[in-house]
Amino acid sequence: MNDFDLVFPESDGLRCCMKDSKYGYINDNDETIIPFVYDRAFPFKDKRALVCENGLWGILDNEGGLIADFVFDIIYPFSDNRACFSINDKFGFVDYNGNIVIEALYDEAYPFSYSLAKVRKKDKWGYIDIQGNVVIPLKYADVHNCINGLLVVNYGGIYDGRWGVTIGGKWFVLNDTGKQISRSYTLITNFVDGFAKVNTGGRYENNDCFMGGLWGVLNMDGEECVPLIYEEISNIMDGCFRVKKKGKYGVINTRGETIIPIKYDFIAPLSYGETFALCDGEKIHLK
Repeated sequence: MNDFDLVFPESDGLRCCMKDSKYGYINDNDETIIPFVYDRAFPFKDKRALVCENGLWGILDNEGGLIADFVFDIIYPFSDNRACFSINDKFGFVDYNGNIVIEALYDEAYPFSYSLAKVRKKDKWGYIDIQGNVVIPLKYADVHNCINGLLVVNYGGIYDGRWGVTIGGKWFVLNDTGKQISRSYTLITNFVDGFAKVNTGGRYENNDCFMGGLWGVLNMDGEECVPLIYEEISNIMDGCFRVKKKGKYGVINTRGETIIPIKYDFIAPLSYGETFALCDGEKIHLK
């Protein structure tokens, strides 16, 4: 494979490669199965690949047959047997066979997550199902991807496209029927490993950096499993959070229990798989 400028890992029995600035696909014997004629391409997934020719995207099967012609300005990988596409700045969805199953009616849309896709018309967001039915009305200023049936939404805020943030309004969590299951917060991050960070009283400085307020954590029942008493809280790592309180750092678990006392001037960011944290340069075990 020394003749190739770029080689992706094998997927569906083929490797996507780049040679002389063109993309194609080879098998395990380095034999060309799909010729190197594409300007851009991605590895196969479920026997479908997205390829670009003359600035437009199409869909191939794993024998090189054209499932969908080169008509898409943007197309995302398949999820829930749907691929989100854009034509003339409008978004819709095609199925596994390249048929348009949800018309390009939306000003913005993203791939399905847990069988719901977030979509926007004008300045309002909501969610649709894989048949294109509106499940959650398009009335929110911003929304996150659905995670295991939970929807994080903002009502009343204003999206600032320069920075990619939503200023003002209130964030809260819905279930997939639209019922609110958490109280409102100044900010809620998306759920990761079953938990979402929440803040009250903070604000965006210069519209791009969120500062101040107090942080806590929600579980997937919308309950505060970690109270909002921390000045800082990290993303979850192996069931732990690095926190800051009264200017000192420590580590807690998802029940808010102290793992490392909150007494250090500095704790290095936590990493997956590590059994210790570096606290003021000292290794302190997490378990």
